[in-house]
Amino acid sequence: MRAESASASSTAHRAVTAGGLRAAASGGRAGALSGCLPEVRWAVIFDGVAAILAYVLVLILRSEAGQARFLGRFAFAVDWTMLILLGVLFVTLNLFGLYEREVFVSRRVHLWALLKAIIWALLVTVAIVYLGGLHVAFGSRFVVVGTFVVFFALVLGLRIVGISSLVAARLMDRPAPTLVVGDPRRTENLQARLIDLKGFTDLSVLPLKGGDRALVERLSAALDQAGVAGAAGATRFAHVFIDAASMAPKTALDLAARARSAGADVYVVSDLLRSLSCRSLLSDLFQAPVVRLRGGEEGRLRRVAQRALDIVGAVVALVLLAPLMAAIALAVKLTSPGPVLFAQERIGRHGRPFTFYKFRSMVADSTAEPHREFVHEFINGKGGLRQTFAVGDDAPYKLADDPRVTRVGRFLRKYSLDELPQFWNVLVGDMSLVGPRPALPYEVDEYRDWHRRRLALPPGVSGLWQIDGRSRVSFDEMVFQDVMYGYARSVLVDVMICLRTLPAALMGRGAK
Repeated sequence: MRAESASASSTAHRAVTAGGLRAAASGGRAGALSGCLPEVRWAVIFDGVAAILAYVLVLILRSEAGQARFLGRFAFAVDWTMLILLGVLFVTLNLFGLYEREVFVSRRVHLWALLKAIIWALLVTVAIVYLGGLHVAFGSRFVVVGTFVVFFALVLGLRIVGISSLVAARLMDRPAPTLVVGDPRRTENLQARLIDLKGFTDLSVLPLKGGDRALVERLSAALDQAGVAGAAGATRFAHVFIDAASMAPKTALDLAARARSAGADVYVVSDLLRSLSCRSLLSDLFQAPVVRLRGGEEGRLRRVAQRALDIVGAVVALVLLAPLMAAIALAVKLTSPGPVLFAQERIGRHGRPFTFYKFRSMVADSTAEPHREFVHEFINGKGGLRQTFAVGDDAPYKLADDPRVTRVGRFLRKYSLDELPQFWNVLVGDMSLVGPRPALPYEVDEYRDWHRRRLALPPGVSGLWQIDGRSRVSFDEMVFQDVMYGYARSVLVDVMICLRTLPAALMGRGAK
């Protein structure tokens, strides 16, 4: 199978470079995975019905008396704790990508994701029921475990055998033309994987040639050409995969924006996005760190949900961390003269300035000139700087071994404790729990036009820079991460990043 895939990939490559951008396989019609959306809705309905049915069946089987009541009067005891099971189950299934359209193109990946999701849902439900003392309908282990076992058996038939078979038949009948942009040698494994999957077999490759600007122009021409062909009843590219490692970060973002404007489903492949692929479904499916770009502006409901998460998270953090923050304030006050809090102007969403708070970690009245000079050199890509900064605390990056930092301040920075007052910024709406680090005014002055794309998002207390261990990356790569986070942003993504931030901060990875 692998040899056949490699051969097909080579054929696709030749078709693109020799005869212009055209589909490698003939006879394809526009039929992207977006056509699977009805199946996603059916999956949600089936999952809900299966969960309720599994719960009722287990209650009936629990005792002979329960069976007699059910068979005699069609009555059984169901109480509000059922909502716990449904809530945990749907959130977990969503988190593992079971309501993503791509899950239906591979039965193996679908089955593995379903199994992992149900195991996690069971563990979370057990923790909530027993730690919370909710011994009502879930009073026995048989009910808890049995409900999830029966649910798994039911959805196994509905999803893997039923819905997946329908989707597979549709995709085989209507293959969606797919374009891979990048170095053919680097994308060889991805091409082979796509050909193995249902729905991506109509494959073409746009190789690198003529520089970054030429690549964007060639993609535009390819999409325009495919669009005209599609209008005539032939093909158009339904999926575009961009290998960001093959090109400069700006080029990858430009290509992604252009492909989205043509109505294609856009997938970006990059090791810099490993932590953003929280659900791991796409990574398992394509065997690479992949993020699918969401389309359109944030809806009102999504904005409200995002803001609700910020408010709840900030309130909980401020209440739980109040004793620790009081101790930090005392330590800062007793060990160096000056105010406890450091207030500074930062640039927020859409370039709006706001007052940013943190615990003071430097000697009072320190000059900003060393950092300003460093920012200028770093943003403009000066060489030899990668070992002189650490991402994450004072700004998107800071000087390592900065002599202005106090002894207590060095400890606070190592474990991100100096950032705790930023939860107040989140509460008042200047920041979000997750997002790009808030920029300094003199930093923004150094931005090139495309760097300003990161200002389209509210700045965050945490982000990809922190859960990646504050890895040393170039400024352009950081902007790439920020913009890609904006494309993939959701409540679930933010929750996953927040959950992964705590161990990164406690271990002080990458901070100095």
